[in-house]
Amino acid sequence: MVYPTPPYEVGGNITCVSDPALLDIEGVVVALTATDTLFHLGKEEISFPPQGPDRLGRLTRHLLKQQNLYPLYPGPEGICIDQEQAEIYARLPYNPHLLILPSDLRYFIRDLENCVVLNPERLAKGLVGGTYAKLELHPPKHEKTMVGSVNAQIIKV
Repeated sequence: MVYPTPPYEVGGNITCVSDPALLDIEGVVVALTATDTLFHLGKEEISFPPQGPDRLGRLTRHLLKQQNLYPLYPGPEGICIDQEQAEIYARLPYNPHLLILPSDLRYFIRDLENCVVLNPERLAKGLVGGTYAKLELHPPKHEKTMVGSVNAQIIKV
């Protein structure tokens, strides 16, 4: 596969989106990617600030501050990236209300930079079950943040 990936055409009542995708669902802006950006970014990180142990939050802030769902250039070996397309489709023109970043790294739900960030981890890990997320979204009460408008659970399989 090449990143970014265009949406599949399956027909019927199924809507497929590209990877990455920026969606507006009744006023709730959701950004998501299936690519393990956090893992790739963590492998390339060379500076570890002393102010806190929140590695996953720090990695996620890189994406939000750089306004890009895949800010690595060049990408890691084994990942095919169309850089021209990535500059267009991986951009975050603004912080979304909800950012979904599935990763092999530990699952989490956090409020960062007025954005609810979710890593549901993986549904399957080798031969054993993993985790998935159950979300309930409501339109944001305040335009800047989704805190209080999202009910999220990480459920182990």
